[in-house]
Amino acid sequence: MGDHYQTLGLQRDASKADIKNAYFRLAHRYHPDHHNHADAAARAEAARRFRHAKDAYDVLSDYHRRAEYDHNLRRSSSSSSSGYRTSSSGKQGNRQGGASSSSSSSSTSSQHGHGGSRSRPRPPRPGGGSDLESVIVGAYAVLMVLEGLAEAARDWENMKRDVEKMKRQIEKMKIGFQMRKQRWENMKQEWEKKNPWKSWMESREKEKKKNWWTDIFRS
Repeated sequence: MGDHYQTLGLQRDASKADIKNAYFRLAHRYHPDHHNHADAAARAEAARRFRHAKDAYDVLSDYHRRAEYDHNLRRSSSSSSSGYRTSSSGKQGNRQGGASSSSSSSSTSSQHGHGGSRSRPRPPRPGGGSDLESVIVGAYAVLMVLEGLAEAARDWENMKRDVEKMKRQIEKMKIGFQMRKQRWENMKQEWEKKNPWKSWMESREKEKKKNWWTDIFRS
């Protein structure tokens, strides 16, 4: 498992927005659809980088998975540093082996000479590094959850503002439609009042009705 932060080119204190931007940039660069005309080696390398970027984003974009990953990352770094200290102390012990063995043998003989009393093992100290790391990881996970809740609340407020803005726009459109409708009704009424053919059309209608009654009586 590689370092997801190095895969995305980020620091370990990167925010969620930084993680998303870095992933989108790498996904756009190494997406397989953008390397269809390249050779097989270039396509395989692009697919590998795209897969690693997606795996890194899947872990770091999730609060709980990121907290667990950071915890494991700190444990691996601390174990590597403790291994280095153990190896260096072992080298120093080898150089001072003769003196330490002689001193230990003399101290043992002196203890047996004074009644054979042996030193009791010390009880373990309460608490430890693992408990402290668990507390730190738990606090970090809580902070990440709170940050996610705060971001979700901000998104909800933005969505509410967008909905209110859309409602105001719809109301403006309705008012504009009503105004255009009223203007059209006024124009229609004005046309009916000023229509020069209105009297002639009415006389024609009366004439048609009169002729219709006359034709009935003639028949």
